This record gives sequence, structure tokens and C-alpha cells, in this order.
Amino acid sequence: MASVAAAAGAGGAAAARASAADRLGANPPVPGSTWTTFGGDPGRTNADANPAAPLPFAPAWTSPLLDGDVYGQPLQYGGLVYVATENNSVYALDATTGRTVWQDNVGLAAPSNRLACGNIEPRVGITSTPVIDPASSAIYVVADTWDGQSNAQHVLAGYDLASGRALFAPRPVDPADGDSPNQLLQRPALALDGGEVIIGYGGNDADHGEQGCDNYHGAVVAAPLAGGANRTYHVTDPQGAIWGTSGPAVDGHGSIYVSSGDGNGSLTSAFGQSNAVIELDAALSQQSFFTPAAWKLDDLADLDLGSTGPLLLPGGLLYQDGKDAQGYLLSADDLGGIGGQLYSAPVCQGFGGDAYAAGHIYVGCIDGTRALALDSANRRFAVLWQAPATANGPPVVAGGLVWTIGYYTSQLYGFDPASGALKVQQPLAEAMHFASAGVADGRLLVPAGQVVSAFTIASPPPGSDSPLVVVGGSRCRVPRLRFYSLTRARRALARAGCRLGRVYRPHTLAASRRALVKGVLVVLRQSPPAGVSLAPGTRINLRLGHGPPAAQRRR
Repeated sequence: MASVAAAAGAGGAAAARASAADRLGANPPVPGSTWTTFGGDPGRTNADANPAAPLPFAPAWTSPLLDGDVYGQPLQYGGLVYVATENNSVYALDATTGRTVWQDNVGLAAPSNRLACGNIEPRVGITSTPVIDPASSAIYVVADTWDGQSNAQHVLAGYDLASGRALFAPRPVDPADGDSPNQLLQRPALALDGGEVIIGYGGNDADHGEQGCDNYHGAVVAAPLAGGANRTYHVTDPQGAIWGTSGPAVDGHGSIYVSSGDGNGSLTSAFGQSNAVIELDAALSQQSFFTPAAWKLDDLADLDLGSTGPLLLPGGLLYQDGKDAQGYLLSADDLGGIGGQLYSAPVCQGFGGDAYAAGHIYVGCIDGTRALALDSANRRFAVLWQAPATANGPPVVAGGLVWTIGYYTSQLYGFDPASGALKVQQPLAEAMHFASAGVADGRLLVPAGQVVSAFTIASPPPGSDSPLVVVGGSRCRVPRLRFYSLTRARRALARAGCRLGRVYRPHTLAASRRALVKGVLVVLRQSPPAGVSLAPGTRINLRLGHGPPAAQRRR
């Protein structure tokens, strides 16, 4: 792997390991500063969990030109934004400026013209949204790599969040079902469950009459972070792609939900998991499924149910839509089998992913975002409004608006969540198919082709943009910092064999200069934790709060 780092790595970062604590559900995001997986949470709700007072929409920064297109949703943890490109590069960007902090390349990307069909050009690399594991301070990606001759291989790579240090050599993660990796596209966002990365696979696009594109099965692979054998679940029907951009949804209690596309069966075929929502357990054994009563006709008409991923809702409900223009409300405990939905009604042809906030479902429709009012008690929903047809990307709810990217027009739209009134429209450099924005620290993080653009939309919660302290020194170990001021930080770091470098002031805190100097800000959290060895150039991320008792301040 080739690596470029603006800040060198932390030598004491723990290796990835399998444990119950590795679940995203067991490690809730740090309030106001993280977006660690597609949709912001394992249920793929695509809503800011820390709503703050909206601010006038304003550009914040645009990243340098990256080495490939960004198809996945930008992620953020602490003070860094993470994106991956179709050239197989992973970038960490400064969340306040957009500058590159570190970059690494997983390996040679697959040339598009050497694969079976497809519409991603000129190469296929990292298409899916990565996933961050706060417990191991790591980010994981799946890359489509090329051997330089005729063979593709999908590999899992992991990096230390702060430094970009590779945690292990890339590991093969292609499904163990005999399908050629050249036929497969790993588009669905990655998920974490029980110390494993959950990976969905479909096929390359074949909507333009190409031949030889259908020799695959939709599949899910569970790859243990600690190493060891992968496990594979695959759809019985040929094809049956698992391809919705939002990826597998995880409930934190042992269930993984995926959706599949059309198979190549006939009117006399038995059900083979195509055009279905499928519940898997941690061992990837099927627990329940749902498919529309007309699944055979949907197969023949290319009406994929799996063009979006499942959306987990409060109260044990699950929402699913797809190309058949119906919305389905399901029981997450038992998906219902053939025609066993709790409720269904016409909505739209959905693609990519959906969102949920405050009793409303927002649907990424090919002809304009829809808002649905959810009646959980009676297990129903009703369409409230429809956005213009050009606003067709997966929605996200943040800063008091519903945001969507028009991937045919390269426009960012912001709509009033109650009325659907257009409040913001912003041109973008470019937009890829099913592009979706991430949210953190009052900023919307928008993938725009080969750049990422950040826009201010809300006031960050107190303590969110805490300073990143850059340190040096030959034998530096992270000290425990209780209260913060520049003077206290310098003294503590010096005692630990470290040297203080650049400091990013906690500008989002309503703190006076006197308060900063006197050290009345509490260190609520620091990463890396105390005792970890640091290489020169590593950052320490501090989460600050107000008001320690006077007795504590005198210590």
C-alpha cells in the first residue's frame, strides 16, 4: 500500500478485535461530532441524532481534488472526515478546513472495460460507504482490486483513524459461492455487527443490453475483524443482487436485514430469495423474509425490491421500497413471508436509501423525494408531499431541513420537512449515482464527484469542535488531561515527553478568553486515551465542556 500522511500514526492504537463491544450499537456515537456509518446509525435512519439550532446555509470548505470519484457517503469521527474513491484511495480530511490529513491507496483498481458490464468508469475501486468502529479507532473499506491481467478481487482494508496506519494486509472477502469477482459489484454500505464487517454484493449494471452480466448471486459476507474464516450467505436464485446503496441494516440484537433484487426465474420457479427483504442472524442464517405477492412478475419486469436498503423504524417496524413503486411496512421480528406486509401503498420507485425523523419517512424517489407520515399505532403511512423530480438522491434530515442530491442535475436541495417547500438549492461540482450527504458538527458533508464540499447548516452542539492538539517528541505517551487551557496542556504534554504543536481553538464553545486561560473547561473525553504511545505529528482530540466545581479548578 502507498501512504501519504500529513500527521504521522499513533503507534499504540489497538488492533481490531472481535467482541460484543465492537458493535456500533454498543458504542453510541460521540454526540454531535460523528457520522460513523451510512445513515448515521446501524438502522440507516439518515437523520442527525443531535439536532441543533439551524443557521443560514453557507459554504464552509471544499476539499482538494481527490484521485477518483466518491460514490459513498462521507463519514466523520472527531475532527476528521473520511471518504473513499473509485481509485481505491482512502482520505482523512480536516473537518474544519477540508485539507488532507492522510491518504492511503489499497491497491490497483479494476479497469471498467475489463469487467462484466457496469456503468462506473474508468475504473471500479471503493464504491461502498466505509464503516468506522469507534471501539478500535479504525475505519474499514472494501476495495475492488485488479491483478494487472484479467482478475478482480474484493479485499477488506482497515486503517487507524488518526494516522492512517494500515491495521492489517488487505484480506480477500469475495463470496464463497464460486461466482467470479469480475461479475460482482460491492455497492452496499458496510456495516458492523459483533466484531465483523458485513458486506453486501450484487452485479455490475446491465441496463443497456450487454451480455454476460448475469452469472452471479446476490450475497452477504461476514468478515471477522480479528481474522479467520469469512462466512457467506447467498441468494438461491441466479442474480438477486444485494445492491441498495444504504446497505445492510443492523438492529444491535442479533439481526441483520438486507434486500435483494430481481432473479432470473420464470412464472413456474420456486421462491429463491430474489425481490425480498431478508432477516439474517449473526451466523448469516435466514430467520425470516418478505416478498411481495407478485414477486414472480416483479422478477420478469426488473422491478427490484432491493434498489434501496431496509430502513429500521421505532416500535419494531421496518420500511422498504423499490422499483415496483410500492412502500411496504413490515414487522422486523417476523418479516411476513410471501405477501405478508403489515401495510403497503403506492409511493414511488425508490433508489439508494431512505430517512426517518420525528414520525416521518423520507423516501429517495427517482422522480423526486417523498415525505410519508407514519402512523405507528395503526401501522400505516400516508404521502404528505413530493419534491421536484430532479431531487432524486437518498435523503438526510439535518439542520431543520430534508436534504437530497440531484444526481442527474448535480444540485443540492433542502426542503422544509413539513411542507416540502424548497428552501435551499446549491450547484455542485458533480454528483454520482445515489450520492448522499453525511452530517456532523452542524455541517453537511456532500460528495461531489472528485471533491467533498462542506456546508454550514446548524450550530454545533457544545463541545463538538474541540481542539485537536498536535504533538511531537521521541518518547511521547498521552497524558490524562482533566481540565483544559493552553498552559495546562503544554505542561502535561511536556511531563509526558511530548511537544505541543498547532492547537485548534474550541471555537464552538461559548467560552471567554479568560475561561480558556484559567482552565475552566473540563476534558470530557480524549482520544487516544491516556498511556498510548504517540509518533511525532499525531493528534489528540479533546472533547470539552463547561464549569468544573471551583474546588476542582484549584487542583
